[in-house]
Amino acid sequence: MLEAVPRLVARSPGTILGIFGAILLLCIYGTSQVRIDSNIAELTREGSEMRVAYEVVDEHMAGAQNMEIMIDTGVSDGLLNPAMLQAVDRLQTRIEVELAREISRTWSLADIVKDTSQIMNGDDPAFYRVPDSEAMISQLLYLFNSANPDDRRALVSDDYSRSHITLNAYNAGSYQYQQFFDEMGVLIDEVFAPLRQDFPELEVRMTGSIPLMMRATDEIAQSQYSSFTLALGVICVIMMLTLGSIQGGLLAIVPNLIPALLSFGLMGLLGIALDTDTLMIAPVIIGIAVDDTIHFMTHYRLELICTRSMALALHSTMKDVGAAVIFTTMVLGLGFAIMGFSDYLGIAKIGIFGSLAIFVALLCDLFLIPALLHVFKPDFGVKDVQPTFALDDTAPRRIPA
Repeated sequence: MLEAVPRLVARSPGTILGIFGAILLLCIYGTSQVRIDSNIAELTREGSEMRVAYEVVDEHMAGAQNMEIMIDTGVSDGLLNPAMLQAVDRLQTRIEVELAREISRTWSLADIVKDTSQIMNGDDPAFYRVPDSEAMISQLLYLFNSANPDDRRALVSDDYSRSHITLNAYNAGSYQYQQFFDEMGVLIDEVFAPLRQDFPELEVRMTGSIPLMMRATDEIAQSQYSSFTLALGVICVIMMLTLGSIQGGLLAIVPNLIPALLSFGLMGLLGIALDTDTLMIAPVIIGIAVDDTIHFMTHYRLELICTRSMALALHSTMKDVGAAVIFTTMVLGLGFAIMGFSDYLGIAKIGIFGSLAIFVALLCDLFLIPALLHVFKPDFGVKDVQPTFALDDTAPRRIPA
C-alpha cells in the first residue's frame, strides 16, 4: 500500500492539494464559529449523579450558584441615604424581573430595612418599602444591629459605606453567564447613574465564584490561543533550521495545521462548545503531528542528499518512515479513542476529537506532504537534484557519501 501512495500522488497532486485545501478552509470556518462555554453540570453524561444533583437544586432549591454585587459608596453612612438604599431595591427588582432566567432571588440590606419597617408597623404590607427618611432608616437598622450584630457585620460595614447584594443563580454555561454579566452591567449603570453626582466615589461591581470562574476561563482560552500561535511559529523556525530550507520549513508546517484545527473546526460546525478541557486538544495534537512530520521530512532530505533524486527519495521515505508512522498513529489514535468512553465528557471529547485528528494527521503525512513535494519541489539546499518524481530504473539508487 505504501509503495502505491507515491504513484497515486504523482497522478494528481493538484487534486490532492485541492481536497486538503478545502478541508483546511472548512476547519478555519468552523473554528471561527466555535464558542467557549464551560458548564459544570454538563461535564458529565445525562443521568449521572452530578448532573441530577444540579437539576434538583435548580428546580427545588433556587439554584446552586451564588454571586455578589459589591457596593462601595465611598462615604460613611452612605447606605443610610434613602436614595441609595432605594436604588439598591430598584436594582434587585429589575434583576428579578428582567433576568429571571438566570437569577432566582436576591437579598440585601434593603430587604432588612423593608422587613423591619413592615414588622414595626403592625405587619402592614403598605410599609414594606424603604423609608424616605434617613433617620427612620437609621433607627430600623439600629434595631437590626442590636438583635443580630454578627449578621449585620456580614451584610454591611461598620461605617455603613459598603454592602453587597447576594444573588442566587441557576446553573448555566459561561457563555450564557457572560451575556448575563453584560446585561447586569447595563442595569447597574442605569440604576445608579442618577447618584453619581452625590456619590462621586461610588463603585458597584460583580464578584463571587461565577465571575471569577468566567475570568479564569477567558484567561485559559486566551493563553491557549497565544501558546498555539507561538508553538506554530517556533516549530516553523525549527523546521527551517533542521531542513536547511525556508521553503521546506514552510511546507512542513502546512500538514500540521489541518489536524490541529480539525477538532476546533468540527466542534464549531457541530455546535459543540469549547471548554477548559477541549481547549487543550490543539496543542496536544500539533505536538503529535509534528513528530511524524519531522521524521518524514528529515528522512526525505537525507535520502535526497544520497540519491540526488526526488523520486527515489520519496519512495525510500515512504517505505522506511511510512510504516512507522502508521503504527505509531494506530497506537496513539486508538489510545485516545479509549478515552471517549469516559463518563467525564471533557475527557471523552478530548479522546474522540483527538483520535480523529491523529488519524487525519496520518493522511496528511502520507498524501499531503508528497503532493506538496510534487508541486513545489524543494531541494533543501542539495545541489544537482533531479527535479522530477518519475522513477528511472537505470538511475543509481544511492550516491556514496
